[in-house]
Amino acid sequence: MRAADRLRSHRRAGDEGIRRFLAEDVLPHLPSNLEFTRVSTISDQRRVAHEMKVRFTHDRELPWLLPGVGPTGRDVETDAVSVASYRHTSRLGVVTSQIRAYRITWDRLDVLEQVTCRHPASPTARPSAAPPRAGPRPG
Repeated sequence: MRAADRLRSHRRAGDEGIRRFLAEDVLPHLPSNLEFTRVSTISDQRRVAHEMKVRFTHDRELPWLLPGVGPTGRDVETDAVSVASYRHTSRLGVVTSQIRAYRITWDRLDVLEQVTCRHPASPTARPSAAPPRAGPRPG
């Protein structure tokens, strides 16, 4: 079963399923030189969003990020955005905050291009150079 499929099944399994997914599929497979550089942060009472640069060397298999792609040894740098949503409760003057959701997104195509693993026939493939235009541009 692929890591992405395990994540979907762990989500249905609740908190323990998410912990198991992180412990088995993510943490043991983190690149050795994984680095986050925060670009900006914005927040309100219920959410915090971080824009960041992510850098690493693709020195091991990353089933949670690039399933089925073996290590290439290439350096990768991409942008990512994470958003954490919180729920605050108050009881007898004590405020408790819980993370309700955490999402992170990145440009997967950019990462695939950097490790040169994108299939050239994929529908999202971009030509390496635009073909020359014939005739005048429509105006």
